[in-house]
Amino acid sequence: TRNRFVFTGNERHTGPGLLEFLEDGNVIHCSPISSLDDILKEITRKGLGATGGVDNVGKLIGLITDYDIRKALSNKKINEGIIAKEMMNSKPSFFHPEDKAYDVLLQMEERERPISVAPVVDKDQKFLGMVSVHDLLQKGL
Repeated sequence: TRNRFVFTGNERHTGPGLLEFLEDGNVIHCSPISSLDDILKEITRKGLGATGGVDNVGKLIGLITDYDIRKALSNKKINEGIIAKEMMNSKPSFFHPEDKAYDVLLQMEERERPISVAPVVDKDQKFLGMVSVHDLLQKGL
């Protein structure tokens, strides 16, 4: 199953949901057959360090971060013909738009291995965009 973050009842906070933090143009994504060059352009375009991998109907099927690319480079798994599905994390952690932004920030920072960016999907797994710790803090959380 997917790695949706789960909150216990006492962790819920009031405040804005993630939908308020998803900006137009933040829906950066690639297809499973995107080239390394296309992936790097997409990751660089918004400066988030990651891109969502989506299928032909827009559902999230994975996540590629700059860490994934560095890891593939260090393991000598990158060649000229490598495509997105060969590098992507096919079970990324994600959030939903109704999740409270403050709770999301805590979950991203208090993990065993903190993350700085995560995908946001709707109830049907449609990729809506990315949320970053930087964006959440910059907007006043």
